[in-house]
Amino acid sequence: MPKLLIIALIITTTLTLIPGLFVEAEIIEEDEGEKIEQELSFWQKAWSWFKENIWLKVKNWTKTEFEKRKEYLRENFQKEKEGIKEEIKTEAPRAGQSLWQRFMDLIFEK
Repeated sequence: MPKLLIIALIITTTLTLIPGLFVEAEIIEEDEGEKIEQELSFWQKAWSWFKENIWLKVKNWTKTEFEKRKEYLRENFQKEKEGIKEEIKTEAPRAGQSLWQRFMDLIFEK
């Protein structure tokens, strides 16, 4: 499920940048006249519709999912932290070995 959260964050960031792009386009392309204004008007309306009808639902859903899983993530984080500490303790002696020695250990390990 972390992939879903990452995707939601990417979408959130992208969608927050989109209105700024339209405003910049309006300033840069002022010479084009009415056609540009109509196109921008369409995109601004589309953005407003998207924000009201879709974005709020996605935002609320991700917020509730995050709240549901927050405690679960904290517990798993502690378990993972302990697991990594144990792994470091067991792997630390091998850190001084050469790459060739590690390779040989893998091949001839029983």
